Amino acid sequence: METDLLAPLSLCRSFGELAQVIVQAGLYNHDFTGCLIAEIGEDGRIREAGRYGITGPGPSSESVPLWDEGLIAKAMKKNTPTIIEGARDAAKERRLTPSSDIDELLELNGF
Repeated sequence: METDLLAPLSLCRSFGELAQVIVQAGLYNHDFTGCLIAEIGEDGRIREAGRYGITGPGPSSESVPLWDEGLIAKAMKKNTPTIIEGARDAAKERRLTPSSDIDELLELNGF
């Protein structure tokens, strides 16, 4: 994620604030109902750092290896922020994170 976006994101304390920063940064240009924020740990595993506007237990204690073939792991390897379009269909097919609970949560929330 670009460093100039990290500071505003770190100051967000609600989903509304987070949504405002994401829209202002041009990452998303219309309303959305929820998002997941993840980080890559020193051990090369992706951990959910926050869950906004999503029902269900969270943040998840599960982690996904960076070498995972899911769409989230692929997005985390990129140098720029990535929006995964068609996440609901991907979740139904277990293509987001085959080794965690994120697919089930997105399907549960109807994204």
